[in-house]
Amino acid sequence: MLTALACMNDLLFLSKIMEATKALSVPLRSLKTAEKLVAACRESEGPVVFLDLDDPRLDAITLARAIRSADPKVQASIYGFVSHVNEDRIQAAGVGLFDRIFSRGQFVRALPELLGQQPR
Repeated sequence: MLTALACMNDLLFLSKIMEATKALSVPLRSLKTAEKLVAACRESEGPVVFLDLDDPRLDAITLARAIRSADPKVQASIYGFVSHVNEDRIQAAGVGLFDRIFSRGQFVRALPELLGQQPR
């Protein structure tokens, strides 16, 4: 079963994710460290990870790197969202870490689709 994992401090976006997961009966876990996030990916079937690239207290790029470099490997879909004017963070995210990066508005609209996707 798909599991949603969120690592962010923005309670507004966390509540939007909570609403979407509840509506689709998808389990959601909120975590705050790379170690806990990687462990949750290992424990979950088909994890979908949501990271806030604008969060100054949790570095989404470091969190995504921790998942992608985990040994042994873990399979997870990683989606980030960011203010469309935060070009520096978008560029810093680079290629290969995130399955997709959304503007904040796009992310909210895409949530049901992201939660309905099958595990990779």
